[in-house]
Amino acid sequence: MIGPHQARVAYEAHLASAVASFLVLAPGSEAECQRFTTLALAAHDFAITERLPFGWVDPHDPAAFYDVINAASRAPRRAAASPVAAWKAWEAIRRDLATRHPRLALFDLIHEISHSALALRWPAGIEGQFQDWADQENYWPPAYCLRMPGRHEVWLRTLQDWHGRLRRLRQQLDGWFESTAGDVRFVPEDEWQRLRTSGLQG
Repeated sequence: MIGPHQARVAYEAHLASAVASFLVLAPGSEAECQRFTTLALAAHDFAITERLPFGWVDPHDPAAFYDVINAASRAPRRAAASPVAAWKAWEAIRRDLATRHPRLALFDLIHEISHSALALRWPAGIEGQFQDWADQENYWPPAYCLRMPGRHEVWLRTLQDWHGRLRRLRQQLDGWFESTAGDVRFVPEDEWQRLRTSGLQG
């Protein structure tokens, strides 16, 4: 079993790697990423001090702050070092970054659709299916893409919103996401099309 120091070193390495890949989606956001790293380390130290469960957080996850807030709410005492207020501020920063960076907005949207409709954050190989949906004019997704619970009015409005946002981002971006190497990454359009032609993407 590793000790607290080794655990923190491993967590710092995780954060450095996560931030590096996040900057590909939101270039120029080094200051925001530094703030995230500071918050993430403070939350880790707070959890250790308060003997709270704590999972590693990632700037890619727009809901990462929920895990920290939920853990902090179980603290036996409301310490001055509680990260709740700072993480609520990060929520607003993270949301603003997505409005300014289309790659990050698309990443978040695929997460949102997958989690809402499939109960999975990012099913392997689903990127091509979402691209097919974005390229078609009809908002109803292909059968192999999403299995909807029915044509209920709420779902129809949700599908129209998702499809409209996908199409707008597809038109803005010269490329798409792929996950053939295990990690999700954004690739230029020509590389994306080669992957699809080769059958490496669904």
